Amino acid sequence: MYELIIFDWDGTLMDSSARIVSSLRHAAKDVDLPVPTTRQARNIIGLNMEDCLQQLFGEISTQQAARYIDQYRYHFYHPEAHEMPFFDGVMEGLQQLDQENKMLAVATGKGRRGLAPLLSDYQLEELFIITRCADEAFGKPHPQMLYDILDYTGQDVGKAVMIGDTSYDLQMAGNAGMASVAVDYGMHPATELAKHNPVAMFSNFSALIKWLLS
Repeated sequence: MYELIIFDWDGTLMDSSARIVSSLRHAAKDVDLPVPTTRQARNIIGLNMEDCLQQLFGEISTQQAARYIDQYRYHFYHPEAHEMPFFDGVMEGLQQLDQENKMLAVATGKGRRGLAPLLSDYQLEELFIITRCADEAFGKPHPQMLYDILDYTGQDVGKAVMIGDTSYDLQMAGNAGMASVAVDYGMHPATELAKHNPVAMFSNFSALIKWLLS
């Protein structure tokens, strides 16, 4: 089936929604911007920060945007912030794929500053052949991150698949001419994900792994 398997991070591998949503909402309050609802905050997870700000607040000053980002980071990295566990079956499933010699990669809306310590803490640097972050390329749904991964691995697009929990992930795959698979346990509901024609959709990670190895 697929030889190169590319994962989104937040909402696909890691259950980070509570921390992200809380940080987005607290930061808005700190800098006197309209506080987004939980639903509004969840809907923009996966985008780079510039696009998040545009969708949440429209046009704001450069200074206010910088203050917002600083406050978001303060809350996100606060030692008492919400825990961010991996979804059930993720660590075991990734190891299974690696044992079957699948090439694994990450294309995430996180910045490198956010992803790097997680890769280190969980000793995942060697598991993923390449990881690409939103501050290293155009943000989703632009396909540059996927192009970069394909170029690095030398893999044909027809042998690659993008797996994600948001419409932005699936749109990015479509824009790259790549197949996509949706997981509906993350940020966006199944009804929204289905609009982007994933080749399959799963409600738990173990079922996804079984399908990828079938």
